[in-house]
Parts: sequence; structure tokens; C-alpha cells
Amino acid sequence: MIDGLIFRNQSGANVYNVQIHVNKTSAFAECSPVLAGNDCTTTFQAVSYRGNAITISWTQNDQAFKTEEFHAELPEPVIDGKNARVLVIIRRGGIADASLVQ
Repeated sequence: MIDGLIFRNQSGANVYNVQIHVNKTSAFAECSPVLAGNDCTTTFQAVSYRGNAITISWTQNDQAFKTEEFHAELPEPVIDGKNARVLVIIRRGGIADASLVQ
């Protein structure tokens, strides 16, 4: 089960309109701005993790970035009965990744 999102900015510059999009379901969440070195977090009613592909998009220094479709990395080990959050990290050079953290 997933019950929240963390958008973490490790890029060294402010980022805007950070969005995670679940392509199969059209579900998305967005946060703006995420200041350099900071997080933007949100929680929601827990939903089942289905392993659907995601994309991440954001704007930085007036330039738009978007990842290719990918799957969030799962934590190891997965702790049964404990909800996870999606951690999205925006990095230098227009790179972003996502993982589930417990």
C-alpha cells in the first residue's frame, strides 16, 4: 500500500511544477515550487501498489524536463503490513528517479 509522496530536490536549483504521472491510470500528483535542497510531501488515503509505469516532469531554469516511462524501485526488504511512500528525487543534469520507501 502507498499512502504518500515525497518530492526531493537534490539538483542544486529550484524546480517547479514537479509532477509524477501514472500513465496507465492517468493519476498524477504535483508540487511547486520545490526549493533546492528541500522536500515537498503529501499524504493520501492508502492505495494498492500495482507496479504501473510512471513518468516524472518538472521545470528548472526555464527548461522543461520529462523522464521516459519507468517503474519505481521497491524497497528491500519489503515490510509486510507497513505502508510505503513514493520518493521522487530530482537530480542535477535533468535526471529524476523514484523508489518506494517504508
